[in-house]
Amino acid sequence: MPTRNRRKRTTAEDAIDSYRRAIAIDGTMAAPHFNLGNAAWDSSNVETAIECYRAAIEIDPRHAAAHNNLGNAYRTLADLTTAVQSYARAALCDPTFAMAHFNLANTHKDLGHPDAALAAYRAVLALEPENALAQHMVAALAGEPSMAAPDAFVRQVFDSYAGHFDRHLSESLGYCVPKRLRDILLDPTSTSGSCGCTGFGHVLDLGCGTGLVAEAFCNVVTHFEGVDLSPRMLAEARRKCLYETLTEGDLVAHLQYSANRDPAYDAVLAADSFIYIGDLAPVFAGVAGCLAPDGVFAFSIEATENEPFELRPTGRFAQSESYIRQLAEAHGFAVKSVAPTIIRLENGQPVHGAIFVLINARRPNPNNNT
Repeated sequence: MPTRNRRKRTTAEDAIDSYRRAIAIDGTMAAPHFNLGNAAWDSSNVETAIECYRAAIEIDPRHAAAHNNLGNAYRTLADLTTAVQSYARAALCDPTFAMAHFNLANTHKDLGHPDAALAAYRAVLALEPENALAQHMVAALAGEPSMAAPDAFVRQVFDSYAGHFDRHLSESLGYCVPKRLRDILLDPTSTSGSCGCTGFGHVLDLGCGTGLVAEAFCNVVTHFEGVDLSPRMLAEARRKCLYETLTEGDLVAHLQYSANRDPAYDAVLAADSFIYIGDLAPVFAGVAGCLAPDGVFAFSIEATENEPFELRPTGRFAQSESYIRQLAEAHGFAVKSVAPTIIRLENGQPVHGAIFVLINARRPNPNNNT
């Protein structure tokens, strides 16, 4: 008789069965409940994970990892108040548990508790002095001067974010900057006014991430290049097969390397890339050095009235319109348009920003034969 096709069991399913059998044999040990919770979490079964972590904690109230993972589960359910309580218990049970302090700090920050967040980030630094994420957030919350987020901070943030980046931006944050960029540049009916472009030959995507800008522009760009600090974000972008080349590295260094390239870029685009750079002068200088005459430099910023830019308690930078205009004039750009835009949602609240379209107004020096 022909045999029926049977679905192959996953490793997670096998693990769940093993832990359930262990609990059935002896349910008085915390470890099988904790491990079952982790397996449920890996299978995206958050409610079951919560039950298992709570069972582990009932057996061992000082199980720091169970308290921490319980906090992660509640954070996934957007119950930040309960998550804070779980992270605090984890840190209390094991004061050397740096991740618990870090999770506690992030959740206090998201709840709008800057003093508690700052104390928790400082606790992380006491345990891990080189932690770039904690260093940057201490600077942001303490109001310390900063010109840009450390590369290590940006890389850590986006490497951890890469796998669910696209879904989170679209489903949770209402993110639409790449589409707004395209509309402003190419749609003659745009309320911001099209720049008259119908397409581009060579385009550089600064901070390309997973390739959302390339997805928005792919049918109007002949040659797309991208640069980003995060190898995991680049891996996601590479799977989409939209870029001719992808480079892992610092934006300014890549622009400097591309100076006087032949052919010059017809456009340089940046969607939400400058929220981790305060001082944009090196970026403007770099773009001016590799952009064709009449080429387009289009990008988004978070907006502030404070001059010229500020590092916000969120850990992100915001720039003023007058600062952008000063940089444009200093580096030979004409401001084509400025479109106030809701960049994304944060804790359900709109983050106000703007999309700028600049045109390279410099002309090649006819006496320069190099």
